[in-house]
Amino acid sequence: AYESMVRAVTVLYAREHYSPAVAEEAATEELRRGFLWTKELTDVFERFRKTHPGELFAGAMPDVVKFFKALAPTMPERIQMLPKIVRVSIKADSEVEAGEGVLEVVFDRNMDTSRKGVSGIPVASWPDGSKGAKWAEDGLSVRIPYKLEAGQEYTLTIGNVYYPSYQSADGWPLDPVGIYFKTKP
Repeated sequence: AYESMVRAVTVLYAREHYSPAVAEEAATEELRRGFLWTKELTDVFERFRKTHPGELFAGAMPDVVKFFKALAPTMPERIQMLPKIVRVSIKADSEVEAGEGVLEVVFDRNMDTSRKGVSGIPVASWPDGSKGAKWAEDGLSVRIPYKLEAGQEYTLTIGNVYYPSYQSADGWPLDPVGIYFKTKP
């Protein structure tokens, strides 16, 4: 709960000292990081500040506790709002041919096609994370070129919680997905 409160108070600070656009971006960044309730918790602190001017936020704890008690039963529904990967052309724990190819990732809903984010080890196989990535017109899939070396083990991560990455067209973040595979000798 404390981490959530720090994030909400940070968004509140942005609301009070910067533009609405900066505050919205701060709240969206927290959403991307999996804090799906930051905007609402920020509202709790904002209401407290308006009704208790000059008081420390510690006084808001009864309201925060009520907030989290009400939030808990809604989490399964919120989690269902997150986009999911339906199919990846390279299967986890598989052995694939070396060489150049295209990774295709298919999502369960329309995605924000301005965002991408793939990282892999070894890094050289995934230049710039998603360089050359192309989205399908419907926003349901993205194709990412790669070059794999023979006899190597790979770890691929689709999405990232630390910088803007894949998210649905309506702003819900993709929970990062990790895939381990290797290439044939």
